[in-house]
Amino acid sequence: MTLLLKRKFLVLMAKLIKTLEARLIRSPTSYVAKIGLGSNVFLQAGNDTNGKPERLEFEVTHNPVRYSCASEMIAAVDLEKLVPGATNEEALHAYWQMATTRWQEMDTNQTLDRQDSARARKLCKGNRPAAMEAGLRKMGVRPPTYSLAPMLATLVKLVAAGSKVGMRERHSGCESAP
Repeated sequence: MTLLLKRKFLVLMAKLIKTLEARLIRSPTSYVAKIGLGSNVFLQAGNDTNGKPERLEFEVTHNPVRYSCASEMIAAVDLEKLVPGATNEEALHAYWQMATTRWQEMDTNQTLDRQDSARARKLCKGNRPAAMEAGLRKMGVRPPTYSLAPMLATLVKLVAAGSKVGMRERHSGCESAP
């Protein structure tokens, strides 16, 4: 099984600096969900200048651990083995950008709407992209993209509407294996 990986992480794995890989699971029947103890996995970053694939082969030496979300996983693992040199916030941002969660409309109640509207108002004033993204994720709201302008527009829309119906998220799980 071959999984794609950014070249910088493939190099860190080749140097044994990054020794933990995690993938978000889209469905329980996906090939990533079927990886288990003893599985051979090829991690590939693309091709070198001669057109030869840049890849490493690994055998999974521990049973994969499943987490309910990326933030739970990042809190539980040694971050230096997963994303060397990254802060918790940077690691969360990287996993959130993978856009593997599915979204659906959900009803909300007035109490939750008021709380979320107040949180959105506060986030609009801060103008900090990482805080906005974390706040939106906590509320289960999906902006069109995770850059400053669309997140701010989504927060303003949430404040104006007073409800997040049509913007809520259904979570998918993720897993990590050394």
